[in-house]
Amino acid sequence: MYRFLRTAVIKFNGRINYCNINRDKIINDGSNLTLYWLSGSAPCWSVLITLHEKQLTNYKSVLLDFSKYEHLNASIDSLNPRQQVPILHRNDDGVIINESIAICLFLEHLFPCQGSRLLPDDNGRLATILQRIMEVNNLNRKAWRLVKPIITKSVHKQDPVVWKSKKDDFLWELKLWDGYLCSNQGYLVGNEFSLADLFFYPLIAAFVRWSVFDKIEVGAGNIVDYYRRLLERDSIKHSWPPNFNSSPPAKLLDQVF
Repeated sequence: MYRFLRTAVIKFNGRINYCNINRDKIINDGSNLTLYWLSGSAPCWSVLITLHEKQLTNYKSVLLDFSKYEHLNASIDSLNPRQQVPILHRNDDGVIINESIAICLFLEHLFPCQGSRLLPDDNGRLATILQRIMEVNNLNRKAWRLVKPIITKSVHKQDPVVWKSKKDDFLWELKLWDGYLCSNQGYLVGNEFSLADLFFYPLIAAFVRWSVFDKIEVGAGNIVDYYRRLLERDSIKHSWPPNFNSSPPAKLLDQVF
């Protein structure tokens, strides 16, 4: 499982940084990790992408069946009292970590020089990446304010003024993110794939399945181009949610716009 990786120590911005000489060398293949996850969950997908980017592809996969409420069983409760996934378990030392952002930061911290470097040394770019990671919650929250009434079949109970406000908030948020991508550098922050991308992309993929971009009249061209371009990235192709292939798009927001 573990193999030798030579590192070089350099000083960057006043602090010590350990950089690999050969990033293709694997010091851990992930065989000491177990991931509990749900297909189609954006937080779970973010972790799956991270595992592939960090070349930790031999992890044990425990795919739970949402329709059978397997995420609510006693074994999951013992790992996470909130009964939420993803959950990452390190089998060799018993470490259990929940919450997708925490898991991805943890893996990048453990293996900064293996596979893709997902957080940079440059302080300015690092600050923007961390901000974008936290900002994604705003996009998710505003989308869910529209999706939940559709799922619960309660759109007719929505106050028309409030419902319009929710739609306007979501469209404004999309336009903001489209602006983040206008630099033509290829990724959300700069010209390299980062943790910001692996939290943003699963949401955009869900929006595509929900028909968000079919009818809206906002400048979302950069987002659509970004979605299509990253479809070919290995970590995204290899971690593509199984239910995306086995079931047709839900088109949840088709009736909203």
